[in-house]
Amino acid sequence: MLPGVVDVTAITGQRVIGPLTSWQTPDGPYIVEHLAGVSPTGDVLVYFWSPRHDWQAVNVSNITQQQTVGPLTSWQTPADLMNIEHLAGINANNDLYIFFWSPQQDWQAVNLSLLTGQQVASPLASWQVPNGLNTIEHLAGVSPGGDVLVFFWSMGGIYTVRVQAVRVSDDDGARPADIVPEQVRQWVSKANEVYAVAAIQLQFNSAPGSSDWSTVNSTILNNMTGDQDQNWNQEKDTGNSVAAQHPAKITAFFRFGPGATPTGGSFSSTDYNFVTMTGFTETSVCGHQNIGLFAHELGHYMGLSHTFAREFGSVQEAESFFTVNGNNPAVFDGDGLSDTPPDPYVNVSQVQCLATTTNLSLNGTQFILPRNNIMSYYDDPAKTITPQQVQIVRQALEARVQRGLILGKP
Repeated sequence: MLPGVVDVTAITGQRVIGPLTSWQTPDGPYIVEHLAGVSPTGDVLVYFWSPRHDWQAVNVSNITQQQTVGPLTSWQTPADLMNIEHLAGINANNDLYIFFWSPQQDWQAVNLSLLTGQQVASPLASWQVPNGLNTIEHLAGVSPGGDVLVFFWSMGGIYTVRVQAVRVSDDDGARPADIVPEQVRQWVSKANEVYAVAAIQLQFNSAPGSSDWSTVNSTILNNMTGDQDQNWNQEKDTGNSVAAQHPAKITAFFRFGPGATPTGGSFSSTDYNFVTMTGFTETSVCGHQNIGLFAHELGHYMGLSHTFAREFGSVQEAESFFTVNGNNPAVFDGDGLSDTPPDPYVNVSQVQCLATTTNLSLNGTQFILPRNNIMSYYDDPAKTITPQQVQIVRQALEARVQRGLILGKP
Protein backbone atom coordinates (compact mmCIF):
# COMPACT_ATOMS: atom_id res chain seq x y z
CA MET A 1 0.00 0.00 0.00
CA LEU A 2 1.31 3.44 -0.90
CA PRO A 3 1.45 6.13 1.78
CA GLY A 4 -1.77 8.02 2.33
CA VAL A 5 -3.27 10.55 4.69
CA VAL A 6 -6.72 11.25 6.06
CA ASP A 7 -7.85 14.53 7.63
CA VAL A 8 -9.69 13.32 10.74
CA THR A 9 -10.55 16.87 11.76
CA ALA A 10 -12.22 17.47 8.40
CA ILE A 11 -14.34 14.34 8.95
CA THR A 12 -15.27 14.96 12.59
CA GLY A 13 -15.11 18.75 12.84
CA GLN A 14 -12.96 18.49 15.99
CA ARG A 15 -9.45 19.94 16.46
CA VAL A 16 -6.82 19.30 19.11
CA ILE A 17 -3.66 21.04 20.22
CA GLY A 18 -0.55 19.26 21.43
CA PRO A 19 0.34 15.57 21.33
CA LEU A 20 -2.04 12.67 20.75
CA THR A 21 -2.23 9.27 22.42
CA SER A 22 -3.43 6.11 20.67
CA TRP A 23 -4.75 2.62 21.38
CA GLN A 24 -6.66 -0.20 19.72
CA THR A 25 -9.47 -2.41 21.02
CA PRO A 26 -11.09 -5.57 19.68
CA ASP A 27 -14.75 -5.43 18.64
CA GLY A 28 -15.71 -8.94 17.63
CA PRO A 29 -13.80 -9.67 14.40
CA TYR A 30 -12.85 -5.99 14.02
CA ILE A 31 -10.20 -3.72 15.49
CA VAL A 32 -11.26 -0.25 16.61
CA GLU A 33 -8.54 2.38 16.34
CA HIS A 34 -8.53 5.28 18.84
CA LEU A 35 -6.83 8.64 19.19
CA ALA A 36 -7.24 11.14 22.02
CA GLY A 37 -6.14 14.71 22.57
CA VAL A 38 -7.14 18.03 24.07
CA SER A 39 -9.09 20.67 22.13
CA PRO A 40 -8.08 24.35 22.08
CA THR A 41 -10.72 24.97 24.77
CA GLY A 42 -9.49 22.16 27.06
CA ASP A 43 -11.99 19.45 26.13
CA VAL A 44 -10.83 15.83 26.11
CA LEU A 45 -11.64 14.42 22.65
CA VAL A 46 -11.58 10.76 21.64
CA TYR A 47 -11.54 9.85 17.93
CA PHE A 48 -12.27 6.29 16.84
CA TRP A 49 -12.42 4.34 13.57
CA SER A 50 -13.35 0.80 12.62
CA PRO A 51 -13.97 -1.07 9.36
CA ARG A 52 -17.68 -0.58 10.07
CA HIS A 53 -17.61 3.24 10.13
CA ASP A 54 -15.44 6.22 9.34
CA TRP A 55 -13.77 8.40 11.97
CA GLN A 56 -16.04 9.69 14.71
CA ALA A 57 -15.34 11.90 17.72
CA VAL A 58 -16.76 12.00 21.24
CA ASN A 59 -16.31 14.93 23.60
CA VAL A 60 -15.42 13.24 26.88
CA SER A 61 -15.42 16.55 28.72
CA ASN A 62 -19.06 17.16 27.81
CA ILE A 63 -19.93 13.80 29.33
CA THR A 64 -17.81 14.11 32.48
CA GLN A 65 -17.78 17.92 32.91
CA GLN A 66 -14.01 17.79 33.41
CA GLN A 67 -11.38 19.45 31.21
CA THR A 68 -7.61 19.08 30.98
CA VAL A 69 -4.53 20.92 29.84
CA GLY A 70 -1.45 19.35 28.31
CA PRO A 71 -0.98 15.87 26.85
CA LEU A 72 -2.93 12.75 27.78
CA THR A 73 -1.77 9.20 28.45
CA SER A 74 -3.82 6.09 27.67
CA TRP A 75 -3.98 2.44 28.70
CA GLN A 76 -6.36 -0.51 28.93
CA THR A 77 -7.17 -3.09 31.60
CA PRO A 78 -9.32 -6.25 31.49
CA ALA A 79 -12.04 -6.54 34.14
CA ASP A 80 -15.01 -8.89 34.50
CA LEU A 81 -14.79 -10.06 30.87
CA MET A 82 -14.74 -6.42 29.72
CA ASN A 83 -12.05 -4.10 28.43
CA ILE A 84 -11.72 -0.83 30.34
CA GLU A 85 -10.24 2.06 28.34
CA HIS A 86 -8.42 4.77 30.29
CA LEU A 87 -7.11 8.26 29.76
CA ALA A 88 -5.39 10.52 32.26
CA GLY A 89 -4.46 14.19 32.27
CA ILE A 90 -4.20 17.21 34.52
CA ASN A 91 -6.50 20.21 34.71
CA ALA A 92 -5.63 23.90 35.05
CA ASN A 93 -5.39 23.51 38.84
CA ASN A 94 -2.83 20.66 38.53
CA ASP A 95 -5.39 18.08 39.64
CA LEU A 96 -4.79 14.64 38.14
CA TYR A 97 -7.87 13.10 36.49
CA ILE A 98 -8.52 9.56 35.27
CA PHE A 99 -11.11 9.17 32.52
CA PHE A 100 -12.41 5.68 31.79
CA TRP A 101 -14.94 3.91 29.59
CA SER A 102 -16.35 0.39 29.52
CA PRO A 103 -19.06 -1.39 27.53
CA GLN A 104 -21.14 -1.19 30.70
CA GLN A 105 -20.93 2.58 31.27
CA ASP A 106 -20.12 5.74 29.35
CA TRP A 107 -17.09 7.91 30.12
CA GLN A 108 -16.54 8.82 33.78
CA ALA A 109 -13.89 10.88 35.54
CA VAL A 110 -12.10 10.48 38.86
CA ASN A 111 -10.06 13.20 40.58
CA LEU A 112 -7.04 11.19 41.71
CA SER A 113 -5.57 14.29 43.35
CA LEU A 114 -8.65 14.50 45.59
CA LEU A 115 -8.17 10.87 46.61
CA THR A 116 -4.43 11.18 47.29
CA GLY A 117 -3.83 14.82 48.17
CA GLN A 118 -1.10 15.09 45.50
CA GLN A 119 -1.04 17.26 42.37
CA VAL A 120 0.91 17.03 39.11
CA ALA A 121 2.32 19.73 36.82
CA SER A 122 3.91 17.65 34.05
CA PRO A 123 3.09 15.17 31.29
CA LEU A 124 2.17 11.72 32.59
CA ALA A 125 3.51 8.20 32.14
CA SER A 126 1.29 5.14 32.62
CA TRP A 127 1.92 1.41 32.96
CA GLN A 128 0.32 -1.70 34.45
CA VAL A 129 1.78 -4.61 36.40
CA PRO A 130 0.09 -8.00 36.92
CA ASN A 131 -0.38 -9.03 40.54
CA GLY A 132 -1.82 -12.52 40.67
CA LEU A 133 -5.31 -12.31 39.21
CA ASN A 134 -5.33 -8.55 39.63
CA THR A 135 -3.68 -5.64 37.83
CA ILE A 136 -1.89 -2.76 39.51
CA GLU A 137 -2.28 0.44 37.52
CA HIS A 138 0.37 3.17 37.70
CA LEU A 139 0.61 6.82 36.74
CA ALA A 140 3.68 8.98 37.21
CA GLY A 141 4.30 12.70 36.96
CA VAL A 142 6.13 15.59 38.53
CA SER A 143 4.55 17.66 41.29
CA PRO A 144 4.46 21.49 41.16
CA GLY A 145 7.41 21.39 43.58
CA GLY A 146 9.49 19.07 41.41
CA ASP A 147 8.90 15.78 43.22
CA VAL A 148 8.51 12.63 41.12
CA LEU A 149 5.20 11.04 42.10
CA VAL A 150 3.98 7.52 41.29
CA PHE A 151 0.27 6.88 41.81
CA PHE A 152 -0.92 3.28 41.95
CA TRP A 153 -4.10 1.35 42.65
CA SER A 154 -5.60 -2.05 41.94
CA MET A 155 -8.69 -2.78 39.91
CA GLY A 156 -11.62 -2.24 42.27
CA GLY A 157 -9.63 0.02 44.55
CA ILE A 158 -11.64 3.02 43.34
CA TYR A 159 -15.45 3.01 43.14
CA THR A 160 -17.52 5.38 41.04
CA VAL A 161 -21.31 5.60 41.25
CA ARG A 162 -23.71 7.69 39.18
CA VAL A 163 -26.41 9.76 40.89
CA GLN A 164 -29.93 10.15 39.49
CA ALA A 165 -31.46 13.38 40.80
CA VAL A 166 -35.27 13.40 40.73
CA ARG A 167 -37.11 16.65 41.42
CA VAL A 168 -40.53 15.86 42.87
CA SER A 169 -43.80 17.80 42.57
CA ASP A 170 -47.38 16.96 43.52
CA ASP A 171 -49.58 14.93 41.18
CA ASP A 172 -50.82 18.17 39.59
CA GLY A 173 -47.33 19.69 39.34
CA ALA A 174 -47.82 21.97 42.35
CA ARG A 175 -45.25 22.44 45.15
CA PRO A 176 -42.11 21.51 43.16
CA ALA A 177 -38.95 21.03 45.18
CA ASP A 178 -36.64 24.07 45.09
CA ILE A 179 -33.67 22.43 43.38
CA VAL A 180 -31.74 22.78 40.11
CA PRO A 181 -29.01 20.51 38.66
CA GLU A 182 -26.18 22.90 39.54
CA GLN A 183 -27.17 22.76 43.21
CA VAL A 184 -27.19 18.97 43.07
CA ARG A 185 -23.69 19.14 41.56
CA GLN A 186 -22.52 21.22 44.53
CA TRP A 187 -23.91 18.68 47.00
CA VAL A 188 -22.32 15.83 45.03
CA SER A 189 -18.98 17.64 44.89
CA LYS A 190 -18.96 17.99 48.68
CA ALA A 191 -19.84 14.32 49.07
CA ASN A 192 -16.87 13.44 46.87
CA GLU A 193 -14.62 15.37 49.24
CA VAL A 194 -16.05 13.50 52.22
CA TYR A 195 -15.81 10.02 50.71
CA ALA A 196 -12.44 10.54 49.02
CA VAL A 197 -10.87 8.71 51.96
CA ALA A 198 -12.94 5.68 50.94
CA ALA A 199 -11.94 6.09 47.26
CA ILE A 200 -15.62 6.56 46.37
CA GLN A 201 -16.45 9.17 43.74
CA LEU A 202 -19.97 10.08 42.67
CA GLN A 203 -20.74 11.00 39.07
CA PHE A 204 -23.40 13.58 38.21
CA ASN A 205 -23.73 15.55 34.98
CA SER A 206 -25.56 18.83 35.61
CA ALA A 207 -25.56 19.96 31.97
CA PRO A 208 -28.92 20.69 30.30
CA GLY A 209 -30.45 17.54 28.89
CA SER A 210 -28.38 15.23 31.10
CA SER A 211 -29.89 11.81 31.76
CA ASP A 212 -28.78 12.20 35.42
CA TRP A 213 -31.67 14.66 35.99
CA SER A 214 -35.39 13.84 35.86
CA THR A 215 -38.69 14.96 37.34
CA VAL A 216 -41.72 13.13 38.67
CA ASN A 217 -45.19 14.26 39.74
CA SER A 218 -46.14 12.29 42.85
CA THR A 219 -47.85 13.71 45.91
CA ILE A 220 -46.99 10.51 47.77
CA LEU A 221 -43.26 11.08 47.23
CA ASN A 222 -43.51 14.84 47.73
CA ASN A 223 -44.95 14.35 51.24
CA MET A 224 -42.33 11.88 52.50
CA THR A 225 -41.16 12.44 56.07
CA GLY A 226 -39.66 9.06 56.98
CA ASP A 227 -40.53 5.77 58.61
CA GLN A 228 -42.69 7.40 61.31
CA ASP A 229 -45.10 8.65 58.65
CA GLN A 230 -48.45 6.78 58.64
CA ASN A 231 -48.13 6.50 54.84
CA TRP A 232 -44.53 5.32 54.95
CA ASN A 233 -45.07 1.86 53.45
CA GLN A 234 -46.79 3.36 50.41
CA GLU A 235 -44.15 6.09 50.15
CA LYS A 236 -41.32 3.57 50.39
CA ASP A 237 -42.87 1.27 47.78
CA THR A 238 -43.44 4.20 45.43
CA GLY A 239 -39.90 5.44 45.94
CA ASN A 240 -38.43 2.01 45.29
CA SER A 241 -40.57 1.72 42.16
CA VAL A 242 -39.24 4.99 40.73
CA ALA A 243 -35.68 4.13 41.78
CA ALA A 244 -36.05 0.81 39.92
CA GLN A 245 -36.20 2.85 36.71
CA HIS A 246 -32.56 3.80 37.41
CA PRO A 247 -31.17 0.60 38.99
CA ALA A 248 -27.56 1.33 38.06
CA LYS A 249 -27.55 4.66 39.94
CA ILE A 250 -28.12 6.08 43.40
CA THR A 251 -31.55 7.71 43.16
CA ALA A 252 -32.01 10.90 45.17
CA PHE A 253 -35.48 12.42 45.51
CA PHE A 254 -35.67 16.16 46.12
CA ARG A 255 -39.13 16.83 47.53
CA PHE A 256 -41.14 19.71 49.02
CA GLY A 257 -42.49 17.90 52.07
CA PRO A 258 -45.96 17.98 53.59
CA GLY A 259 -47.72 21.27 54.19
CA ALA A 260 -47.63 24.72 52.65
CA THR A 261 -43.98 25.47 53.47
CA PRO A 262 -41.01 23.35 52.34
CA THR A 263 -39.32 20.94 54.72
CA GLY A 264 -35.67 21.15 55.63
CA GLY A 265 -35.43 17.48 56.60
CA SER A 266 -33.77 14.65 54.70
CA PHE A 267 -33.22 10.94 55.36
CA SER A 268 -32.10 7.58 53.98
CA SER A 269 -31.32 4.00 55.01
CA THR A 270 -30.05 0.68 53.71
CA ASP A 271 -33.66 -0.56 53.94
CA TYR A 272 -34.69 1.05 50.65
CA ASN A 273 -33.12 2.14 47.38
CA PHE A 274 -33.16 5.91 47.49
CA VAL A 275 -32.04 9.03 49.34
CA THR A 276 -34.70 11.59 50.30
CA MET A 277 -33.56 15.20 50.19
CA THR A 278 -34.93 18.69 50.55
CA GLY A 279 -34.43 21.83 48.47
CA PHE A 280 -30.90 23.24 48.41
CA THR A 281 -31.76 26.51 50.15
CA GLU A 282 -34.36 25.01 52.48
CA THR A 283 -31.77 23.52 54.80
CA SER A 284 -29.18 25.25 56.93
CA VAL A 285 -26.77 24.63 59.78
CA CYS A 286 -25.42 27.33 62.08
CA GLY A 287 -26.77 30.08 59.85
CA HIS A 288 -25.43 28.88 56.49
CA GLN A 289 -26.50 26.46 53.76
CA ASN A 290 -25.92 22.84 54.76
CA ILE A 291 -23.48 21.78 52.03
CA GLY A 292 -22.75 18.48 53.78
CA LEU A 293 -26.35 17.28 54.00
CA PHE A 294 -26.33 15.04 50.93
CA ALA A 295 -23.07 13.41 52.06
CA HIS A 296 -24.63 12.80 55.49
CA GLU A 297 -27.77 11.17 54.09
CA LEU A 298 -25.67 9.19 51.63
CA GLY A 299 -23.85 7.82 54.69
CA HIS A 300 -27.15 6.38 55.94
CA TYR A 301 -27.80 4.95 52.45
CA MET A 302 -24.41 3.23 52.73
CA GLY A 303 -25.01 1.80 56.19
CA LEU A 304 -23.62 4.45 58.55
CA SER A 305 -25.36 5.44 61.78
CA HIS A 306 -25.16 8.73 63.66
CA THR A 307 -22.17 9.12 65.94
CA PHE A 308 -24.59 10.02 68.74
CA ALA A 309 -27.26 7.80 70.35
CA ARG A 310 -29.66 10.68 71.05
CA GLU A 311 -29.84 14.48 71.16
CA PHE A 312 -29.88 16.62 74.30
CA GLY A 313 -31.32 20.08 74.73
CA SER A 314 -28.69 21.23 77.22
CA VAL A 315 -25.45 20.17 78.87
CA GLN A 316 -27.38 19.70 82.11
CA GLU A 317 -29.77 17.27 80.41
CA ALA A 318 -26.83 15.27 79.05
CA GLU A 319 -25.20 15.17 82.50
CA SER A 320 -28.42 13.96 84.14
CA PHE A 321 -28.75 11.21 81.52
CA PHE A 322 -25.10 10.26 82.12
CA THR A 323 -25.71 10.07 85.88
CA VAL A 324 -28.84 7.93 85.55
CA ASN A 325 -26.87 5.50 83.38
CA GLY A 326 -24.03 5.07 85.85
CA ASN A 327 -21.65 7.50 84.14
CA ASN A 328 -21.13 4.92 81.40
CA PRO A 329 -19.75 6.65 78.25
CA ALA A 330 -21.22 3.89 76.07
CA VAL A 331 -24.71 5.38 76.49
CA PHE A 332 -23.62 8.14 74.08
CA ASP A 333 -22.31 5.70 71.44
CA GLY A 334 -24.54 5.89 68.37
CA ASP A 335 -22.78 3.52 65.98
CA GLY A 336 -20.86 0.96 68.04
CA LEU A 337 -17.61 1.69 66.20
CA SER A 338 -14.39 1.84 68.18
CA ASP A 339 -12.87 4.60 66.04
CA THR A 340 -15.77 7.05 66.50
CA PRO A 341 -15.86 8.24 70.12
CA PRO A 342 -19.07 8.31 72.19
CA ASP A 343 -20.88 11.50 71.22
CA PRO A 344 -23.00 13.32 73.82
CA TYR A 345 -24.52 15.60 71.19
CA VAL A 346 -26.00 18.74 72.77
CA ASN A 347 -28.16 20.64 70.30
CA VAL A 348 -27.23 24.19 71.27
CA SER A 349 -25.30 26.65 69.12
CA GLN A 350 -22.28 27.01 71.41
CA VAL A 351 -21.70 23.25 71.08
CA GLN A 352 -22.87 22.57 67.54
CA CYS A 353 -21.54 25.70 65.86
CA LEU A 354 -18.38 26.84 67.67
CA ALA A 355 -15.29 25.23 66.16
CA THR A 356 -13.44 25.84 69.43
CA THR A 357 -15.81 23.49 71.28
CA THR A 358 -13.81 20.32 70.70
CA ASN A 359 -14.68 18.48 73.89
CA LEU A 360 -17.38 18.38 76.54
CA SER A 361 -17.02 17.63 80.25
CA LEU A 362 -19.89 15.69 81.83
CA ASN A 363 -19.65 14.79 85.52
CA GLY A 364 -15.87 15.10 85.29
CA THR A 365 -15.55 12.87 82.20
CA GLN A 366 -14.06 14.47 79.11
CA PHE A 367 -15.65 13.60 75.76
CA ILE A 368 -13.83 14.43 72.54
CA LEU A 369 -16.49 15.57 70.09
CA PRO A 370 -16.34 14.05 66.57
CA ARG A 371 -16.79 17.46 64.96
CA ASN A 372 -15.35 16.47 61.59
CA ASN A 373 -17.29 13.23 61.20
CA ILE A 374 -19.95 13.43 58.49
CA MET A 375 -22.36 11.36 60.61
CA SER A 376 -22.31 13.90 63.44
CA TYR A 377 -24.42 17.06 63.58
CA TYR A 378 -21.54 19.43 64.36
CA ASP A 379 -20.72 22.24 61.96
CA ASP A 380 -17.29 21.65 60.46
CA PRO A 381 -16.05 22.37 56.91
CA ALA A 382 -13.66 19.40 56.82
CA LYS A 383 -16.02 16.45 57.20
CA THR A 384 -14.70 12.92 56.70
CA ILE A 385 -15.17 9.32 57.86
CA THR A 386 -13.07 6.89 59.89
CA PRO A 387 -11.36 3.66 58.73
CA GLN A 388 -14.16 1.49 60.13
CA GLN A 389 -16.74 3.68 58.42
CA VAL A 390 -14.75 3.29 55.18
CA GLN A 391 -15.15 -0.48 55.41
CA ILE A 392 -18.90 -0.17 56.02
CA VAL A 393 -19.65 2.14 53.08
CA ARG A 394 -17.59 0.11 50.61
CA GLN A 395 -19.25 -3.13 51.72
CA ALA A 396 -22.68 -1.51 51.52
CA LEU A 397 -22.10 -0.40 47.93
CA GLU A 398 -20.91 -3.89 47.00
CA ALA A 399 -24.08 -5.30 48.58
CA ARG A 400 -26.22 -2.91 46.54
CA VAL A 401 -24.68 -4.33 43.37
CA GLN A 402 -26.99 -7.28 44.00
CA ARG A 403 -29.89 -4.84 43.63
CA GLY A 404 -28.62 -3.56 40.28
CA LEU A 405 -26.26 -0.75 41.29
CA ILE A 406 -23.26 -0.47 38.96
CA LEU A 407 -19.89 0.40 40.46
CA GLY A 408 -17.34 1.83 38.08
CA LYS A 409 -13.87 0.47 38.82
CA PRO A 410 -11.15 2.30 36.85
